[in-house]
Amino acid sequence: MSIDLEKLLTRAKKSIERGKLDDAIEAYLEIHGAYPANLDALQTLGDLYTRQGNAERSAHFYGQQFDRLVEIRDPTKAMALYSRFLKSTTQPPERVARYANLLQKQNRSMEAIEQFENAAELYLFQQRTAEALTCWERIAVLDPDNPGRHFLIGEVAERLGQMEPAARGYLRAGQLTLGLNDVESAIPILERAHRIQPNDRGIALVYADGMLRKGQAQRAVELLTPFASGSSDPDLQLLLGRAQLEAKQLDKAFATFEAMARPTGQHYDKLFEIAQRQLDSGDEAGAVNSIEKIRGIATASKKEEAFTLAFEGLLSTKPKSIPLHEYAGRYYNEVNRETKYFSVLTHLFDLYLEKGNVKGACDALDRLVEIDPYDNNHAERLGKLEGKADETYVKSFRGRLGKIAGSAAPVVTTRTAFDVGDSGPQASLPSVERGGTAAAQRTQTLEDMIVQTEIFLQYSLEAKAKERLQRIAEMFPAEEEKNERLRGLYEQAKWWPPGSKVQPRAAAAASGTSTTMKTGSFNADTLRDLTKMSEVNKALFRQPTPKAILGAAVNEVGKHLRTARCIATIGPPAQPPQMMGEFTATGTEPIAPQRLAKLLPLVAD
Repeated sequence: MSIDLEKLLTRAKKSIERGKLDDAIEAYLEIHGAYPANLDALQTLGDLYTRQGNAERSAHFYGQQFDRLVEIRDPTKAMALYSRFLKSTTQPPERVARYANLLQKQNRSMEAIEQFENAAELYLFQQRTAEALTCWERIAVLDPDNPGRHFLIGEVAERLGQMEPAARGYLRAGQLTLGLNDVESAIPILERAHRIQPNDRGIALVYADGMLRKGQAQRAVELLTPFASGSSDPDLQLLLGRAQLEAKQLDKAFATFEAMARPTGQHYDKLFEIAQRQLDSGDEAGAVNSIEKIRGIATASKKEEAFTLAFEGLLSTKPKSIPLHEYAGRYYNEVNRETKYFSVLTHLFDLYLEKGNVKGACDALDRLVEIDPYDNNHAERLGKLEGKADETYVKSFRGRLGKIAGSAAPVVTTRTAFDVGDSGPQASLPSVERGGTAAAQRTQTLEDMIVQTEIFLQYSLEAKAKERLQRIAEMFPAEEEKNERLRGLYEQAKWWPPGSKVQPRAAAAASGTSTTMKTGSFNADTLRDLTKMSEVNKALFRQPTPKAILGAAVNEVGKHLRTARCIATIGPPAQPPQMMGEFTATGTEPIAPQRLAKLLPLVAD
């Protein structure tokens, strides 16, 4: 129906001027009926009803004007209108929610939360739970650290059958409650989330963390295990490893942390903690096996020093563990830590005797003499074996010590100046028939050890030289105060006995020069070869027969040189060999002994 808009507006204005508000309202209602979105008509109707004192009718038209302003995206006028005319009266929940949205967009969070809460209550009064849930979700965005709001979302969403938002609400509420260290309250909330979505990895992870903090490690393991297979998530693996550790599933915990440590070189603390717990539980063999695996990881990640420090810390906590100290002996022997090796063997000797393992004590003593034949305590250790060890062994060992100590005045005949010892290149000590006084024996022992140190330094084996100097300092305290030659060695090795009254010469320290001349310098390959010589020498020493010695030698040398074939023979070149040995690499056929015997003279020529 068409209307004469100008005529109606003129009529309405005259009615207002004359104070005839009813006539003006009637004219504007007619305009509103024809143009319901006209903002001027809505504004004027609201104003006219306000002048009449009809709050309900004025709110009706102001509300429509607010909705229209929101639609045309004029938030400033809309918010001003709502704040002035609508806020003090009850509004439909949709309109309240719209006003809350406008407040949120202007970062007026607290006011927005209040209006969303009002809208949610109105929706609930109208039994419109889904719309109320939407309001609470908006509140949770504005107040994300309030666990109560998230829990309410979970409850309402679960009641509506909306399981995904329900689980999400419970999960966030549980996380926040755990963050407040209220584990007892968090566990039931997280259990609800897990019950709703048992296959959700994120929920299981947080729930398991709560169970672990509550002391229910086994339950935590059960929650995480289904998600761990094939997973590379470090958070999940770390939590699973912790749970397995607390549940005393040490083998599984080690496997979990080992899988994490191999690619990253981390979590040594957890791996050693497992080894510690294995030792505490009496599983010494398992602990040693774990330590060997840790060492492999450390070697692969080039963190040998970190392994050594952690291992020595563990070793110090278990002074009575024979398997652990046996492993320590093997380890220090392999890495050529002679001083440490000697110390461990000394301790093992005492442990073996304490446990009645006489054979073990004898073996330890034999190795001690191999390392340092001049230690003053060997006779005392042998005395502890008397009456326990086989008498033949005791007599044989006493004779061995007698040869070392001697009983006559020294008569020196020099052997070769250089040899390969059990822990690297060493001075081949003068062959001496010793005797005379104890002072003469002491002097000769010191002389021998100084010769060894000089050769270590000559061949750039500083670590070995320092170990030998430490041994000299232990056996001959304060000797450097009167022995110029020994002082020179201390200077050259840049090592000085702790507490020594004699200090390093300032000039030598400043210039970096040494008093002993080196005969050459060696690269990494040369030092590798020298180290291998030590290993080969030890392997040969343990062989029972000449044939076995030759076979071990040719195999070790062939492997080290990476040859396809390595042949060794004993006997004059012009005659048939007295003994032969051959190493062949994988895929290389050995030569028949008859053909080899014919080949050797040609090779010799």
